[in-house]
Order: sequence, then structure tokens, then C-alpha cells
Amino acid sequence: MTTGGVDFSKLDPADVDTAAMDQRVPGLPEAVRESAGQPAKAADGSIWLGETAKAPPAGRWDGVRSFFAGRTGLLILLLVALGVVLFFVRDGFGAWRKRSG
Repeated sequence: MTTGGVDFSKLDPADVDTAAMDQRVPGLPEAVRESAGQPAKAADGSIWLGETAKAPPAGRWDGVRSFFAGRTGLLILLLVALGVVLFFVRDGFGAWRKRSG
């Protein structure tokens, strides 16, 4: 008797269309739907144990982090950094000119 786990060495990763899947495991969508509330038996005899779970709530910083991870956020971050550098370079050269003259 085997309990738990998945043996991926016996997995067949071939693409299967809808008709072939219905032929291999008839009634699978219904079994999956039923398994959300209680164990459900598929037509091939396999038992499906499903569970519904909600995604964890997004924190305040998750949105900011995901924004800056994208291209637009990165571009804005680089432009702001360039502006800060240019401000200090300009300000530094202005102070240097006043002292040298």
C-alpha cells in the first residue's frame, strides 16, 4: 500500500487534447469539482482529495515591489536616480566655481 507523494518517474508528459482526456479518464472534471468538498472517486477508480485555499493577502509593499520589478518601474527608478545624481553634480560644480573665482 502506498500513501502520499507523487512518483514523477511514471509521469507521461505528452500533450493530450480534450477528446483523448475524456476517453482516458471520463468524468474527471466532475470528480475534481466534487473533491473540493469531500473525497471523490473518478471513473477510473482513482480517489481525488481536493481543497480550496485562498491566496495570502497582499501586503502594502508587495504592490510597490512588483511595480519596480517591471520595466516601467525600473525605468522610473533609473530616471529618478539620474536626476538625483545630476542635481548633486550640478550643485557640486556650482560650489566649486564660487570658491575658485
